[in-house]
Amino acid sequence: MNIVYLNGNYVPLGQACISPLDRGFMFGDGVYEIIGIYRGKLVSSREHLLRLQQSSKAIKLPLKVSIKHWEDIFYELIKRNRAENKNKYIYLQVTRGVDKKRTHIFPKGRVRPTVFVMLGDVHPPSYDELSKGYSAITRNDIRWSYCSVKSIALLANVLASQEAEGHGATETIFIHNNYALEGSNSNLFVVKNKVLITPPKSKRLLGGITREIILKLAKQLKISCKVRNITKQELFDVDEIWVSSAVRDIMPIIKLDNKLVGKGKVGPVWEQMQQAYQEYKVQQT
Repeated sequence: MNIVYLNGNYVPLGQACISPLDRGFMFGDGVYEIIGIYRGKLVSSREHLLRLQQSSKAIKLPLKVSIKHWEDIFYELIKRNRAENKNKYIYLQVTRGVDKKRTHIFPKGRVRPTVFVMLGDVHPPSYDELSKGYSAITRNDIRWSYCSVKSIALLANVLASQEAEGHGATETIFIHNNYALEGSNSNLFVVKNKVLITPPKSKRLLGGITREIILKLAKQLKISCKVRNITKQELFDVDEIWVSSAVRDIMPIIKLDNKLVGKGKVGPVWEQMQQAYQEYKVQQT
Protein backbone atom coordinates (compact mmCIF):
# COMPACT_ATOMS: atom_id res chain seq x y z
CA MET A 1 0.00 0.00 0.00
CA ASN A 2 1.33 3.44 -0.97
CA ILE A 3 1.16 5.69 2.10
CA VAL A 4 1.49 9.43 1.55
CA TYR A 5 1.57 12.51 3.78
CA LEU A 6 -1.08 15.21 3.36
CA ASN A 7 -1.46 18.13 5.77
CA GLY A 8 -0.34 16.30 8.88
CA ASN A 9 -1.87 12.91 8.12
CA TYR A 10 -0.43 9.67 6.76
CA VAL A 11 -3.03 8.10 4.48
CA PRO A 12 -3.22 5.67 1.53
CA LEU A 13 -2.71 7.51 -1.75
CA GLY A 14 -6.25 6.69 -2.88
CA GLN A 15 -7.66 8.50 0.16
CA ALA A 16 -5.55 11.67 -0.21
CA CYS A 17 -7.87 14.46 -1.38
CA ILE A 18 -7.55 18.22 -1.87
CA SER A 19 -10.13 20.91 -2.55
CA PRO A 20 -10.66 21.99 -6.19
CA LEU A 21 -10.12 25.52 -4.87
CA ASP A 22 -6.56 24.67 -3.85
CA ARG A 23 -4.34 27.27 -5.52
CA GLY A 24 -1.93 24.61 -6.67
CA PHE A 25 -4.75 22.97 -8.62
CA MET A 26 -6.14 26.28 -9.89
CA PHE A 27 -2.98 28.21 -10.71
CA GLY A 28 0.07 26.01 -10.19
CA ASP A 29 0.70 28.31 -7.21
CA GLY A 30 3.27 26.27 -5.34
CA VAL A 31 6.76 24.84 -5.21
CA TYR A 32 8.24 21.38 -4.96
CA GLU A 33 11.37 19.32 -4.43
CA ILE A 34 12.49 15.83 -5.40
CA ILE A 35 15.00 14.14 -3.10
CA GLY A 36 16.73 10.87 -3.87
CA ILE A 37 16.60 7.93 -1.48
CA TYR A 38 19.47 5.48 -1.75
CA ARG A 39 19.22 2.25 0.25
CA GLY A 40 16.59 3.83 2.43
CA LYS A 41 18.61 6.97 3.21
CA LEU A 42 18.06 10.52 1.99
CA VAL A 43 20.66 11.92 -0.40
CA SER A 44 21.57 15.62 0.10
CA SER A 45 18.22 16.35 1.75
CA ARG A 46 19.48 19.46 3.55
CA GLU A 47 20.53 21.07 0.27
CA HIS A 48 17.18 20.27 -1.34
CA LEU A 49 15.25 21.66 1.62
CA LEU A 50 17.28 24.86 1.66
CA ARG A 51 16.41 25.27 -2.01
CA LEU A 52 12.74 24.70 -1.14
CA GLN A 53 12.99 27.59 1.31
CA GLN A 54 14.51 29.79 -1.40
CA SER A 55 11.74 28.88 -3.86
CA SER A 56 8.97 29.49 -1.32
CA LYS A 57 10.49 32.83 -0.36
CA ALA A 58 10.69 33.83 -4.03
CA ILE A 59 6.93 33.32 -4.49
CA LYS A 60 6.11 34.94 -1.13
CA LEU A 61 4.88 31.70 0.41
CA PRO A 62 6.01 31.65 4.06
CA LEU A 63 7.17 28.24 5.32
CA LYS A 64 8.14 27.93 8.96
CA VAL A 65 9.17 24.28 8.93
CA SER A 66 12.55 23.07 10.14
CA ILE A 67 14.73 20.75 8.12
CA LYS A 68 14.49 18.18 10.91
CA HIS A 69 10.68 18.26 10.78
CA TRP A 70 10.73 17.63 7.03
CA GLU A 71 13.20 14.79 7.42
CA ASP A 72 11.11 13.23 10.20
CA ILE A 73 8.18 13.14 7.76
CA PHE A 74 10.34 11.61 5.04
CA TYR A 75 11.73 8.85 7.23
CA GLU A 76 8.28 8.10 8.63
CA LEU A 77 7.07 7.62 5.05
CA ILE A 78 10.06 5.40 4.31
CA LYS A 79 9.16 3.31 7.37
CA ARG A 80 5.44 3.10 6.61
CA ASN A 81 6.13 2.10 3.01
CA ARG A 82 8.72 -0.49 4.08
CA ALA A 83 11.39 1.17 1.96
CA GLU A 84 14.21 1.08 4.53
CA ASN A 85 16.62 -0.64 2.13
CA LYS A 86 15.22 0.52 -1.19
CA ASN A 87 16.06 3.14 -3.79
CA LYS A 88 13.19 5.62 -4.08
CA TYR A 89 12.61 9.34 -4.29
CA ILE A 90 10.70 11.83 -2.17
CA TYR A 91 8.27 14.16 -3.93
CA LEU A 92 7.43 17.16 -1.72
CA GLN A 93 4.91 19.77 -2.88
CA VAL A 94 3.71 22.86 -1.04
CA THR A 95 0.96 25.12 -2.40
CA ARG A 96 -0.44 28.38 -1.10
CA GLY A 97 -3.48 26.48 0.12
CA VAL A 98 -7.25 26.62 -0.34
CA ASP A 99 -8.98 29.94 -1.05
CA LYS A 100 -12.68 30.75 -0.68
CA LYS A 101 -12.98 31.71 -4.35
CA ARG A 102 -10.99 31.70 -7.56
CA THR A 103 -8.94 34.89 -7.67
CA HIS A 104 -5.39 35.71 -8.75
CA ILE A 105 -4.81 37.81 -5.64
CA PHE A 106 -3.27 36.03 -2.65
CA PRO A 107 -5.88 34.94 -0.08
CA LYS A 108 -6.45 37.48 2.67
CA GLY A 109 -5.94 36.43 6.26
CA ARG A 110 -4.34 33.22 7.45
CA VAL A 111 -4.40 30.40 4.92
CA ARG A 112 -2.86 27.03 5.65
CA PRO A 113 -0.48 25.84 2.92
CA THR A 114 -1.24 22.45 1.42
CA VAL A 115 1.65 20.04 2.04
CA PHE A 116 1.85 16.78 0.13
CA VAL A 117 4.67 14.22 0.30
CA MET A 118 4.94 10.85 -1.37
CA LEU A 119 7.51 8.22 -2.25
CA GLY A 120 8.10 7.35 -5.87
CA ASP A 121 9.83 4.45 -7.54
CA VAL A 122 13.14 5.16 -9.19
CA HIS A 123 14.81 2.89 -11.67
CA PRO A 124 18.14 4.47 -12.54
CA PRO A 125 19.72 2.99 -15.65
CA SER A 126 22.40 0.40 -15.10
CA TYR A 127 25.96 1.15 -16.08
CA ASP A 128 25.53 -0.96 -19.21
CA GLU A 129 22.45 1.05 -20.18
CA LEU A 130 24.12 4.39 -19.45
CA SER A 131 27.24 3.44 -21.38
CA LYS A 132 25.14 3.11 -24.56
CA GLY A 133 24.34 6.83 -24.35
CA TYR A 134 21.16 8.79 -25.03
CA SER A 135 19.73 11.28 -27.50
CA ALA A 136 18.52 14.84 -26.98
CA ILE A 137 17.00 17.65 -29.01
CA THR A 138 17.31 21.44 -28.74
CA ARG A 139 14.37 23.83 -28.64
CA ASN A 140 13.81 27.51 -27.91
CA ASP A 141 13.01 28.15 -24.26
CA ILE A 142 9.29 28.94 -23.89
CA ARG A 143 9.27 28.95 -20.07
CA TRP A 144 8.75 31.88 -17.71
CA SER A 145 11.65 34.08 -16.59
CA TYR A 146 12.06 32.69 -13.05
CA CYS A 147 13.27 29.16 -13.74
CA SER A 148 15.44 29.38 -10.62
CA VAL A 149 12.19 28.86 -8.68
CA LYS A 150 11.24 25.19 -8.53
CA SER A 151 7.62 25.89 -9.42
CA ILE A 152 4.94 23.23 -9.86
CA ALA A 153 3.78 25.10 -13.00
CA LEU A 154 5.60 22.80 -15.43
CA LEU A 155 3.51 22.86 -18.60
CA ALA A 156 6.38 24.12 -20.78
CA ASN A 157 8.64 21.38 -19.39
CA VAL A 158 5.93 18.76 -19.99
CA LEU A 159 5.53 19.85 -23.61
CA ALA A 160 9.31 19.81 -24.15
CA SER A 161 9.63 16.35 -22.61
CA GLN A 162 6.79 15.06 -24.77
CA GLU A 163 8.41 16.49 -27.90
CA ALA A 164 11.67 14.75 -27.03
CA GLU A 165 9.76 11.51 -26.59
CA GLY A 166 8.17 12.00 -30.01
CA HIS A 167 11.63 12.27 -31.56
CA GLY A 168 12.94 9.18 -29.81
CA ALA A 169 15.06 11.33 -27.50
CA THR A 170 15.50 11.41 -23.73
CA GLU A 171 15.75 15.14 -23.12
CA THR A 172 15.14 18.59 -24.59
CA ILE A 173 17.85 21.20 -24.05
CA PHE A 174 16.44 24.71 -23.81
CA ILE A 175 18.05 27.52 -25.85
CA HIS A 176 17.58 31.19 -24.95
CA ASN A 177 19.20 34.02 -26.94
CA ASN A 178 21.46 31.41 -28.56
CA TYR A 179 22.69 30.09 -25.20
CA ALA A 180 22.11 26.55 -23.94
CA LEU A 181 20.61 26.64 -20.45
CA GLU A 182 19.47 23.25 -19.15
CA GLY A 183 17.26 20.30 -19.97
CA SER A 184 13.50 20.15 -19.51
CA ASN A 185 14.15 18.32 -16.21
CA SER A 186 17.92 18.33 -15.81
CA ASN A 187 21.06 20.43 -15.67
CA LEU A 188 23.54 20.57 -18.53
CA PHE A 189 27.26 19.78 -18.71
CA VAL A 190 29.63 19.59 -21.67
CA VAL A 191 33.24 18.47 -21.96
CA LYS A 192 35.70 20.03 -24.43
CA ASN A 193 39.39 19.10 -24.43
CA LYS A 194 38.93 17.43 -21.00
CA VAL A 195 37.48 20.65 -19.51
CA LEU A 196 34.08 20.31 -17.84
CA ILE A 197 31.77 23.25 -18.60
CA THR A 198 28.32 24.11 -17.21
CA PRO A 199 26.19 27.27 -17.56
CA PRO A 200 26.22 29.68 -14.60
CA LYS A 201 23.27 29.86 -12.23
CA SER A 202 20.77 32.56 -13.10
CA LYS A 203 17.03 33.21 -13.09
CA ARG A 204 16.86 31.37 -16.41
CA LEU A 205 17.83 27.99 -14.96
CA LEU A 206 17.47 25.94 -11.80
CA GLY A 207 20.54 25.51 -9.65
CA GLY A 208 20.52 21.73 -9.37
CA ILE A 209 21.70 19.95 -6.22
CA THR A 210 23.19 17.14 -8.33
CA ARG A 211 24.90 19.86 -10.40
CA GLU A 212 26.59 21.16 -7.25
CA ILE A 213 27.68 17.65 -6.29
CA ILE A 214 29.23 17.16 -9.74
CA LEU A 215 31.15 20.42 -9.45
CA LYS A 216 32.39 19.38 -6.01
CA LEU A 217 33.46 15.96 -7.27
CA ALA A 218 35.18 17.52 -10.28
CA LYS A 219 37.34 19.56 -7.92
CA GLN A 220 38.22 16.46 -5.90
CA LEU A 221 39.06 14.55 -9.09
CA LYS A 222 41.18 17.48 -10.33
CA ILE A 223 39.04 17.77 -13.45
CA SER A 224 39.41 21.23 -14.94
CA CYS A 225 36.04 22.96 -14.72
CA LYS A 226 34.55 26.21 -16.00
CA VAL A 227 31.20 27.80 -15.19
CA ARG A 228 30.32 29.92 -18.21
CA ASN A 229 27.75 30.40 -20.94
CA ILE A 230 27.57 27.78 -23.69
CA THR A 231 26.34 28.76 -27.14
CA LYS A 232 24.09 26.51 -29.16
CA GLN A 233 26.82 26.19 -31.80
CA GLU A 234 29.28 24.96 -29.17
CA LEU A 235 26.99 22.04 -28.34
CA PHE A 236 27.78 20.55 -31.73
CA ASP A 237 31.54 20.90 -31.28
CA VAL A 238 32.13 19.34 -27.86
CA ASP A 239 33.51 15.95 -26.89
CA GLU A 240 30.82 15.02 -24.35
CA ILE A 241 27.39 16.19 -23.19
CA TRP A 242 25.72 15.14 -19.92
CA VAL A 243 22.43 15.92 -18.23
CA SER A 244 21.98 15.46 -14.49
CA SER A 245 19.22 15.37 -11.88
CA ALA A 246 18.42 13.78 -8.53
CA VAL A 247 16.41 11.02 -10.21
CA ARG A 248 18.40 10.57 -13.43
CA ASP A 249 21.89 10.81 -11.90
CA ILE A 250 24.30 11.63 -14.77
CA MET A 251 23.15 10.67 -18.25
CA PRO A 252 25.54 10.92 -21.22
CA ILE A 253 24.09 12.36 -24.43
CA ILE A 254 25.76 10.92 -27.53
CA LYS A 255 23.37 12.30 -30.16
CA LEU A 256 21.95 15.84 -30.35
CA ASP A 257 19.41 16.84 -33.01
CA ASN A 258 20.34 13.59 -34.81
CA LYS A 259 24.02 14.59 -34.92
CA LEU A 260 26.69 12.61 -33.09
CA VAL A 261 28.27 14.20 -30.04
CA GLY A 262 32.04 13.78 -30.19
CA LYS A 263 32.78 10.25 -31.32
CA GLY A 264 29.19 9.17 -30.78
CA LYS A 265 29.90 7.25 -27.58
CA VAL A 266 30.29 7.99 -23.89
CA GLY A 267 33.51 9.76 -23.03
CA PRO A 268 36.28 9.18 -20.49
CA VAL A 269 35.40 12.18 -18.31
CA TRP A 270 31.83 10.87 -17.92
CA GLU A 271 33.24 7.44 -17.00
CA GLN A 272 35.33 9.03 -14.28
CA MET A 273 32.49 11.18 -12.93
CA GLN A 274 29.96 8.35 -13.04
CA GLN A 275 32.14 6.18 -10.83
CA ALA A 276 32.79 9.06 -8.42
CA TYR A 277 29.09 9.92 -8.17
CA GLN A 278 28.08 6.34 -7.38
CA GLU A 279 30.74 6.23 -4.66
CA TYR A 280 29.41 9.54 -3.33
CA LYS A 281 25.90 8.08 -2.95
CA VAL A 282 27.28 5.10 -1.06
CA GLN A 283 29.19 7.42 1.28
CA GLN A 284 26.01 9.44 1.89
CA THR A 285 24.23 6.34 3.20
